[in-house]
Amino acid sequence: MDYFVVYRRGEPDTWHITSSEGFYDIALTPHQALKVISEHAELSTNDATIEFRVRWINTPEGFTSPDPDELPEEWAPEALN
Repeated sequence: MDYFVVYRRGEPDTWHITSSEGFYDIALTPHQALKVISEHAELSTNDATIEFRVRWINTPEGFTSPDPDELPEEWAPEALN
């Protein structure tokens, strides 16, 4: 599954998440966006080992996408059950 995360500057800055299947949500940080994506991917397939791609769009200068392996433990996909 493909997810697209678009950065939008504002008060507060937001990260708008969509998927190739029509999912939509908003996060306040890139880590929150990745958490939302992980939860959605797992729930939509009932599979904790689901693989997905994330494209970060319109990101601020110097942005580095978060590494899923470095998310806080409570946000790890296997802990979302």
